[in-house]
Amino acid sequence: MSNQSAISIVGEFVANRHYDDLSDLAITRARQVTLDFIGTMLGGYQTRLGALAADYAAQMQKGDDASIVGDGRRSTLEGAAWANATMGKYLGMDDSHRTAGHVASQLVPVALTLGEQLGLSGQQYILALAVGYDVMDMVHSAVDSWQRERGMDHKSQAGTFGSAATAAKAMGLSAEKTKNALALAMDMACGTEQYVWDAGSCDTKDLLAGYGARNGIYAAKLADFGFRGPPGALDGEYGYFHAFGPGYDEAFLDVLDGEALARTGFKPHAGCRHVHSCVDATHELLKSGRPDLNSISSIEVDTYLEAITPEFRVNYEPQVVGQAGFSLPVTVSVILPRGNWFR
Repeated sequence: MSNQSAISIVGEFVANRHYDDLSDLAITRARQVTLDFIGTMLGGYQTRLGALAADYAAQMQKGDDASIVGDGRRSTLEGAAWANATMGKYLGMDDSHRTAGHVASQLVPVALTLGEQLGLSGQQYILALAVGYDVMDMVHSAVDSWQRERGMDHKSQAGTFGSAATAAKAMGLSAEKTKNALALAMDMACGTEQYVWDAGSCDTKDLLAGYGARNGIYAAKLADFGFRGPPGALDGEYGYFHAFGPGYDEAFLDVLDGEALARTGFKPHAGCRHVHSCVDATHELLKSGRPDLNSISSIEVDTYLEAITPEFRVNYEPQVVGQAGFSLPVTVSVILPRGNWFR
């Protein structure tokens, strides 16, 4: 058993990773994820929420550190990362990682804003992005089931840790300062999924991605300035895994294999990734011809537990798009008569 705290081990992992440690697939994924998320940011910028986020960052977070994507105006590091993450999350087309969730919406804005300000090379940018994926995967995979049952949102929970790791690596922080950045990020982790129940009445689904990006940069800047976080931030009696998860297990750290970025994927459809397999299966059925809708009395779907729990995932009467995208019955039913969500 190691005498080191978990946060120290993670801090050393982040600080000691080198570009040459990355697999070819991880490097390729970094490029793909970046291009993919730039597209989602540009799409989100053209929406009401995207325009509002850009205005807020430009007017209320005045600075010249980094660009607000698609806008032409600039803001502070935190302001630009927050706005870019918020608008990039809006379309629901950010990447989807089996155990880390939606990662790019927090980490890519952090890496881009810091890369712009600091003049990072392509290799430095990719490495910063990769270690953020590793840390976010480690945190979220350990608490996913526990947090889902309690309505917590991973973008601003594990996402804050991942963003802090990306920011610390981009800034070239030492292992000690990286440890403190991650420890400080622990107390900034926040957010629930109440937005699903209140969809249409709030903007927080997308704002949470912004919080994760902003807070990660803030934590790294605090650590670089000399502030310290609790050594037991992950494994302590009131550390993250006890306060926001099932308790600490040393095996959690085994997830830090350096390949999290290589394992991410891309969403072929908007809406929650849990409904996609059933939507794809419905598309396959339609290839042999469309059914007579009047002859259908019920539809049976064989899927896994996470796709139908909590109950908002089987909402038969969603009132707004923000609820419909999570509902398996609705997304499958929309495909049958239309053949495509967007026609």
